[in-house]
Amino acid sequence: MWNTKKGQILASIDGENFTLVDEFENKDNIINKMFFEEVEARYIKLQILEPAQISINGGGHTRIYSFELFENDYPYQSDKILPSDVERNNGNIIIKNIKKGDIIKIYKNLDDKNPIKITEEAKENLDNIIIENIEPGRIFLERISKNYLPSIRTSKSLY
Repeated sequence: MWNTKKGQILASIDGENFTLVDEFENKDNIINKMFFEEVEARYIKLQILEPAQISINGGGHTRIYSFELFENDYPYQSDKILPSDVERNNGNIIIKNIKKGDIIKIYKNLDDKNPIKITEEAKENLDNIIIENIEPGRIFLERISKNYLPSIRTSKSLY
């Protein structure tokens, strides 16, 4: 990886006093961030904490090909939960392939506004999570990954 590895985004009204808005770690050579809380600022600072390439003398090299700010939400959605990643087991459901930052919501109907269950935010990547006391029948699942819009809801029959 030749791109910047770790950094921070800071915001300021006056250009002197900056507040941390977010931190990032580049694992896929592309970083897309969406802030759900409004950030009021006249100045935005991209601060590099760790470059990806270290030179012979120990100094770092940073490559930034693009840095863009958008006034409105950028429409990236969380990954859909695949029906094959959902199983029923003695009144509980098991959901596989949970990523760090994921929150899973379960609904009784496709158009429901209020979920019947919400998981806590995953603190790390997990093989699976178990959600207890789900009645048999059809459920609708939604993934919300950190800094992304909710996924399309997945329907799964649990009989």
